[in-house]
Amino acid sequence: SGRLCLKGISVPFFTPFSITDFISCLKRSLPGLIICIGRKENTKLSKRASACSAGVPPVNRLLRQPKDPPFFFLVLFLDFLERSEADVVALQETRVFPDQLDVKVGNPAGWYSYFSPAERPGYSGVAIYSRKKPTRIERSLSVPEFDSEGRYISVSFGRLTVASIYFPNGSGKERDNSRVPYKLDIYKRVFSIIQSKRKNGPVYVAGDFNTAHHEIDLARPKTNKKASGFLFVEREELSRWEEAGWVDTFRKTHKAEEGHYSWWRQFGGARESNVGWRIDYCLLYTSPSPRDRQKSRMPSSA
Repeated sequence: SGRLCLKGISVPFFTPFSITDFISCLKRSLPGLIICIGRKENTKLSKRASACSAGVPPVNRLLRQPKDPPFFFLVLFLDFLERSEADVVALQETRVFPDQLDVKVGNPAGWYSYFSPAERPGYSGVAIYSRKKPTRIERSLSVPEFDSEGRYISVSFGRLTVASIYFPNGSGKERDNSRVPYKLDIYKRVFSIIQSKRKNGPVYVAGDFNTAHHEIDLARPKTNKKASGFLFVEREELSRWEEAGWVDTFRKTHKAEEGHYSWWRQFGGARESNVGWRIDYCLLYTSPSPRDRQKSRMPSSA
């Protein structure tokens, strides 16, 4: 029909803390929480498109100049871009300035790339790669203290908007939840901005929310109710999206399935035991109005 259709895919979120995990994810071709909107047609965003999102700490160590030891990661990343068959790839926690990247990664053939780095070196940052040039790019939340951390970027293709967002951890340096107020402020600001984009057409928010929404979204909910990432006030912010009509694309097709996580601690055998958290989401909004749904068709010229 040419309409946007949604499909969730169950695959491990792309968090390469080890070479083995990284290669394994790439071999599966679809790292990350994936949004599939129909299928890709040729190499252009059209009425049917696909997008994927990946948290990739730390890109600054994996994808720099060829002379660096992990050069083979560059080759694997480029291979992934093609094998994923995505039209849009959203990255979070890139920790890199664009000029640090080898040109093959910073501006790969057949792709347009856009970065929103933090002012502080080796910290935060988000990026979006797309096969077609966007009609609009935004990097600012219009709040200097937020923008300095490079946590937001969105691109639009006609009426369709895709945002890549990296929300902060609220724990703080002393693990005392001291950054929770800051985190909540960013949640509110982002929500306000993204909500305003819904009037134009479908919107996809791909990102690291740093919060597990429901008890099913982490392995040990009872022992983490006082920890940032599962505080009630943080979870309320994700409920705000849900109540406003946003769809968690993964839960759309995996409603009651347990054991699906996107982040694990690097010690204590958490990954092997699958003691993890699902803190990374792809949220979708399409208007319930038939008239607006007709508008949300992806124009082939967009």
